[in-house]
Amino acid sequence: MVLLSIPAQPEHTKPFVVTKDGSSVIYERRGDRTTRLSTAEVRAVLAAG
Repeated sequence: MVLLSIPAQPEHTKPFVVTKDGSSVIYERRGDRTTRLSTAEVRAVLAAG
């Protein structure tokens, strides 16, 4: 069994952006899960400011 302990991300560093090969991915923590935002969700977040 392996247990990973991942601390909460500080508010000033959100959103968490993962970059690789010139593209970006944004992950969001929702409760006790981490989810990848869809392209539509990323656009909505950016449009909302």
